[in-house]
Amino acid sequence: MTFKDIWFGTIILVVAVLLCSFIAIPSFLKQQLKFPRVKEAYNHSYNQILSKLKVLKIEQSKVNILLIGYKQEKSLNIYIRNKSGLFTLFNTYDVCSQSGDLGPKFKSGDYQTPEGFYHIDRFNPSSNFYLSLGINYPNSADKYRSHAGNLGGDIFIHGNCVSIGCFAMTDKIIKEIYILSVLAKNAGQSKIPVIISPFNFNDSKNKNFTKNINYQSYSDYFELWNSIKKGINIFKTTKSSPKITIDKKGNYKFQ
Repeated sequence: MTFKDIWFGTIILVVAVLLCSFIAIPSFLKQQLKFPRVKEAYNHSYNQILSKLKVLKIEQSKVNILLIGYKQEKSLNIYIRNKSGLFTLFNTYDVCSQSGDLGPKFKSGDYQTPEGFYHIDRFNPSSNFYLSLGINYPNSADKYRSHAGNLGGDIFIHGNCVSIGCFAMTDKIIKEIYILSVLAKNAGQSKIPVIISPFNFNDSKNKNFTKNINYQSYSDYFELWNSIKKGINIFKTTKSSPKITIDKKGNYKFQ
């Protein structure tokens, strides 16, 4: 056997191994569908989601989403990137249950829902709350701002309509949100942005919240709220996900 034969054989072997490895790895969607609740959610919501995608002329293989939650309004808006690469509203969902008050989360056990810029960092198909999408709280901004020994964690968008600092939805609604998020990850979206805002800044009573007497007791949060407002305005003006950095004081900065 010549060196050329050995070299050619080695290349064939490497290519075969790579192909087998690629084929052996199931898609994220297929992995998720192994779980009974995800399969049930898929059967319940997929056709409805597909119908909306067709109206928006978006292919399933190109689903890319961004979520904005408004605590005071108890609503969750999901935006989806269209053919032009710009985000458009996909749907607005009512939040079934939510604990705490306006203002960010600082520590474990304060029952607060965080406020700021996050992303979905895990999928729980066997959640105690039907289906759950984990949010990466605490992020580095939260860690800079809080001096608590334990900032808490396990903040989710989930079902079962029970909340201790989470966005709790009905099981019917979480089915669609979960499957849409699975489709986005399956399409290659590694991080699904989640913006959590104290309220809708576009509402007339909230545009000048620093001067609104109803919000004066929250003045310690005004700097954070102004940064959230700026990020959402950038998103709504450009219809693109804002590029965010966090300074050493825990402030959000936008490029």
